[in-house]
Amino acid sequence: MFKKSFCSFSSFFSAACSPARPTLTPTPSTDQINRQEQAIYAFLLSKMYQHTGYVIMAVTATSATGVGNTAQTLDYVLQNMHM
Repeated sequence: MFKKSFCSFSSFFSAACSPARPTLTPTPSTDQINRQEQAIYAFLLSKMYQHTGYVIMAVTATSATGVGNTAQTLDYVLQNMHM
């Protein structure tokens, strides 16, 4: 009886103390992420604006040639923004 109980306890204790195996989470590919981002942008832009064509730039510029007078541009935008 003691031997049976000891074996049961030993197997339970060793199973409880063994390190847990990490759950593997699949990592999405770059293509999957890009498609998801594109879908989100398309959804949001269609809800925010009535136009059907958009250009999304990787870098924001305050003038056609790059960074112009940022402070002046910001003042202009804030004065003319209607909410």
